[in-house]
Amino acid sequence: MRRIVSYILAIILLASCGSVNRTRKSDEGKVQNEEMMILSRLVEPEQPDELTASMSVSISGMKVNGQIRMRRDHSIQFSASLLGLMEVARIEFLPDQVIIVDRMNGRYCVCHYAFLPYRNELGLDFQVVQSIFWNRAFSPDATTTDRYSRFVIQNHDAESFIFKETQCGYVFTCDKSGRLVRTDKAGVCSISYSDFGKVSSDFSFPQTITLDIPASGFLKSISLKLSSVSTAKQKWPDRTQIPSRLKRVELEDILDDFDL
Repeated sequence: MRRIVSYILAIILLASCGSVNRTRKSDEGKVQNEEMMILSRLVEPEQPDELTASMSVSISGMKVNGQIRMRRDHSIQFSASLLGLMEVARIEFLPDQVIIVDRMNGRYCVCHYAFLPYRNELGLDFQVVQSIFWNRAFSPDATTTDRYSRFVIQNHDAESFIFKETQCGYVFTCDKSGRLVRTDKAGVCSISYSDFGKVSSDFSFPQTITLDIPASGFLKSISLKLSSVSTAKQKWPDRTQIPSRLKRVELEDILDDFDL
């Protein structure tokens, strides 16, 4: 059980970051009116501000059950449970820091995004992680005023729209209904969204999120299957309260279990 936290953290970091190399501005077509309408739906947050779901995570043959809780612009929590009864590990992404709680081994750590190993120069932040798990398109470090100018249209046909983000080279594919179904970065990661289910009358959400990470070298694929998805507002704390009995350790102490 000690490695569960390391597995989940490693995958989320790799999926969220990508390569350090910046790409030059593309010569592909500028986004036109119809395409801009689709792009705005991919980038802008949808109506719900909160989402919770049970999840089953399959990682290279190992399965972990738990829960995901997201409150837009505040918190993203992933928890792993033992036999569905007792939480044994949690990773929480906050706007200013990441909290990892390893209850099974009586320890926790708190770190800033800038101090995540191998990721300092990548611009990884809360907004990127939030966009990935809210099924949104993104451009790392983009501001409100320049985020749309960072996208070009790569392909547009009867079945799909494909947008390329010009700063880091991410490619976002949406289907003819305007739903984001794939996020790619060549040679680094591929994230697919499928099994969209209606959560409310005007909101649907992917029940399966699959991440393939060819650049990892040690971990290739993760599949998140969601159930009991709800956007009802619930009373759960934005920030994890750390029990006093847990020992604070450095992030490296946890990642060393996975030789990161």
